[in-house]
Amino acid sequence: NLKISTNLGYTHLSHDESSTFPNTIYNPAYEVGTEASVLYTTDTARRSWIVEPQLHWTSKIGLVATDLLVGGTFQHQENNSVSLSGTGFTSNSLIYSPAAAIDQRVMGFDASEYKYQFFFGRANFNVDSKYILNLTGRRDGSSRFGEDNRFGWFGGVGAAWLFTKEKALAENEVLSFGKLRASYGTTGSDQIGNYKFLNTYMPTTTTYEGIIGLQPSRLYNAAFRWETNRKFEAALELGFLKDRILLTSAYYRNISSNQLVGVPLPATTGFTEIQSNLNATVLNSGVEFTLRAVDFNSTDFEWTTDFNFSMAKNELLSFPNLEASTFSRRYVIGQPLNITKVYRYTGIDP
Repeated sequence: NLKISTNLGYTHLSHDESSTFPNTIYNPAYEVGTEASVLYTTDTARRSWIVEPQLHWTSKIGLVATDLLVGGTFQHQENNSVSLSGTGFTSNSLIYSPAAAIDQRVMGFDASEYKYQFFFGRANFNVDSKYILNLTGRRDGSSRFGEDNRFGWFGGVGAAWLFTKEKALAENEVLSFGKLRASYGTTGSDQIGNYKFLNTYMPTTTTYEGIIGLQPSRLYNAAFRWETNRKFEAALELGFLKDRILLTSAYYRNISSNQLVGVPLPATTGFTEIQSNLNATVLNSGVEFTLRAVDFNSTDFEWTTDFNFSMAKNELLSFPNLEASTFSRRYVIGQPLNITKVYRYTGIDP
């Protein structure tokens, strides 16, 4: 009843690209020589590996079937890229060699590293194939956050009732499948760039007395943390006439907070934004309906019809000190996030 497994993955991507602009692209009347020929090259290398160990245990005692799963994920990514340009060649035969260029420049350089790991556990209990309970918990860690906010706890609980398994409906010929389910849980997100919590610098585009200097490229903020989403869903699944007609009705309510955004800054700071958590609570709710019908089914011909309908609502529930923030001209409490504020047209003074 015990299974031990590990998934392993490794990816390596190497991409070399070059663009040439020889002097022959110009009108011969300009008498432009090979000193005007230009070469651009970009070399990119991406490497990543992932390890996913898992421990799976199953058991059935009487009417209760138990399924336990624990495991984790360790992920590592490295990105490296460099872009060069070369101008002025003694011959276009050497245009693909940067070493043959009189003027060589580094147009861009990027090196980044990303680490992600999480541990999780899941317990699933099934009583008589009618009552299902699912419990999950996980702890995620990402290198995209500061040391004090690198890890976060998330989890969820779900339950389902297959009421067509009850004796009262066992002999029913119209309703062939019936399931009522609901779930609630939290998830996190680290979908931002690397090193956003650090003071970072980049080489200047100009030199001072022949020396390349450094200039700040990002402001320090180690206080931002995991973006959190709280999700609730309830659904009713029905099947009629031996599942020839399947109907699903679902309601969801997702509340997100601590959104990872770039908060605008005044131009006098020298920066356009700073990475932070948005101090707001946003609601996304809606209903979804799906209908699938098997109109005709034979060995030579099959005809099915699918229909779906959804209605979604987005609303800003709260935003402390909104009027004093840089988002005061963009958001309104109680309104969707995608509203557009415009000027009120009063006409033209004759």
